[in-house]
Amino acid sequence: MSNIVIRNLTVEEMQDYYDRVHGGRGAYINRGALETWNPQIRNGEIKLPPEFACVSEGKVFTWDDVKQKRRERQKEILKQKRSSYGQIQKKPLYVWVFWCPGINDFIYRGWWTYLVGFGRDYRGGGFKGNVAGKLMEDLFRLFPLVEPNLFETNLDEWMKRFIEKHHRGTWCGKPQGKAPVWAEVTGGCVGRILERTEWPS
Repeated sequence: MSNIVIRNLTVEEMQDYYDRVHGGRGAYINRGALETWNPQIRNGEIKLPPEFACVSEGKVFTWDDVKQKRRERQKEILKQKRSSYGQIQKKPLYVWVFWCPGINDFIYRGWWTYLVGFGRDYRGGGFKGNVAGKLMEDLFRLFPLVEPNLFETNLDEWMKRFIEKHHRGTWCGKPQGKAPVWAEVTGGCVGRILERTEWPS
C-alpha cells in the first residue's frame, strides 16, 4: 500500500485516492470491505466520506448513487412487466413430476405435476398450482404414457411412467421427472401447452 496519509476524504478525493492506489482497477468493493481490509482505513489514517457506498469498476459511488441505480432498475423491471401484461407469450417451460412424502407423512403427500420456467413456477389451474384440467389433458396428449380410459384418468400411473421415462435427479430422496415443452403464457398463468421440445445442448 501507498504511504499517503489523508484524513476525512471527500468523494472526489476518494476517487482520486482509489485511482492512484489501485490504478482505477477493481470490479466491486463495498464500504464494509474497505474498512475491513484496507489497513490505512482500518487504522484510522484515512476517514471515508460518510456518503461513500462502494467502488464498482473503478468508479466511486455514493449512497444516493446506489439508491438512484436501484430506482432505475425497479423502473425498468416495472416497464417490462407492464409491456407484457395481458399479452400471450410463447415460452419454454418444463414439466416437473415428483412424489411428495408429505408433512408428517400426511399434508401434501402424493404425486405432483408443475410447470416451471426460468426462475419461477407457473400456475397450472389446480391445488397449489398443480397442473390440472385442460393443461393435464395437453400433457396426456403430448406424453401418451397410459392408455385412455373412459372411466379413469390413470393420473397416478401416468406420473409414475413420466418419471421412469424422463428421470432427472431426485427430490426428497425420490426419483423425479422433467421434460421441456413450449407453452402459451399470460402473466403467471399457462393457457396451453403447445408441444414437446428438447433440452438445450
